[in-house]
This record gives sequence, structure tokens and C-alpha cells, in this order.
Amino acid sequence: MDTMKCYMFVGIVLVTLMSSIYLASTYCNEALCASIVSKCMLLKSCKCDFTNTTKCECCKDCHKCLSSLYTDCCVCVGMCPPANPDDAMLEASTIKDIEDPIPVLFNALTEEYDDIGRWTTFSYPVHYDASVYKPGVSGHDMTAGEAVDEYHTTDNVHIQQVNCTVAFLVPCMSLRKCNEACKSMGAASLRWFHEHGCCECISSSCHDSYGLKKPKCLKCPAKEEEIEEMQQDESMIQDEQDKLKTKDSDDDITVEMDEGLE
Repeated sequence: MDTMKCYMFVGIVLVTLMSSIYLASTYCNEALCASIVSKCMLLKSCKCDFTNTTKCECCKDCHKCLSSLYTDCCVCVGMCPPANPDDAMLEASTIKDIEDPIPVLFNALTEEYDDIGRWTTFSYPVHYDASVYKPGVSGHDMTAGEAVDEYHTTDNVHIQQVNCTVAFLVPCMSLRKCNEACKSMGAASLRWFHEHGCCECISSSCHDSYGLKKPKCLKCPAKEEEIEEMQQDESMIQDEQDKLKTKDSDDDITVEMDEGLE
């Protein structure tokens, strides 16, 4: 019996050591995955043989063992390829024109450093064809697909240079919040980056370039402690709203009772 326990102990140690080596040698989030990977390797749930291209006997077992952490930890057990940091999807974004921009407001807010630290601004030169762009409407009158470079090979007389100014809001946010924030600043358009929710507000002087194509928000993605603080703040706001709704409901009931007594 003691011999069997000894073998089991040695087995556990070997599996733990093997999983530690595997974790260290792959693109794996050790802090998140170490415990669950050790468990699954001990249970032999993820020792899958991919040489058989028609059937994977243990794939479902591994998926079940890693459970909700499968997407984050599958790379640790060789069940999926590591994330590609150069994946174009990481820079995917949504662009949107904003109705009724206020250029003078946007310029006033972005021409100097924001003391409160709500955004950071970047200015860079852009070229546009003055024969196509019609000023006085929204700053985005070029038709889709009319890139600036096309006009350098035709009639350079009409090419003009202006400074494009963009403002990257500091925190991550939803697309709806990004739209509201950029509209309140007087921006003509916005670019919202899908990966973390970085929001870029764009000046009317940028025409159809839609600003910079890489996210530069200072606190996006947010640190874990900042995310927890935001969630606590949102929870407090929701609690206050629920209290107000309850109070309003109680007031309505009191009014109805008073009317009934009359």
C-alpha cells in the first residue's frame, strides 16, 4: 500500500514538473492557466493525438477539463496555436462620421494639453484634392475610395496640405460612449478599435483619412485594479438608480392611497 502511494506521489510530481516545463516553453498565461493545466495533465484529459486527422478521441475531454478557461489555456496543452501579435484583427476598427460637427469647439479643446488628462492629441499633415473636397459641409465630402495618393499622379495643382488633429480618449469605452464623447467635443468623425475599445475623435480637417490607424489610448487596456474600480463604480451607480426607482414607486403608491382615502 505504501509502495502504491509512493508511486502516486512520484507520478503527481512528474506531471506537475512536466506541466511546468510545458507552461514555461509555450506562449501561455502561467498565472491564469498553471493550476487547471496541471489538473488536466494529471487526468490525462489533454494528451491528444493530432496525427489522426479524422477523429480526436480526447478533444472533448480536454475542452471539458479546461472548461471556461479553454480559450485562454488551450495553447498551454498544445490544443491550439499561440496568438499572433501581428494579427490584423487586433487593429480592426469601426469608423463613423458624426453629424453636425463643431470644428471651432474641437480645435479649442485639442490645441493645448488637457490638464485634466481626459485625452491625448496628435497632429500630422494630410493631403487632399481641393477640386474634389467641397468645404462648408461636414469636412468629409470626398466619396469613398478616393484616396489622397491617387491625385498625386494626376493634377498636383489641386493638392493641398493641412494638419489633421486627433484626440485619443484615455480609458477604454463602448462604441456608443465613444460616439457620445466625440460628438460632445465637436469632432467630425471617430475611429473605435475593436480589441479593447480605444476611442479616437477626429477633426474635420482630416477629411476622409479617418485619423491614425493604430490605437494610442493611454489606459486602454486598463489594468486589473482599474477594471475592478470601474466595475465597483458602475455597481454603485446601478444601486443608486435602483434606490431612486424604488423611492419613486413608493411615492406613487402613497399618492394612490391618499387619493383613495379622499
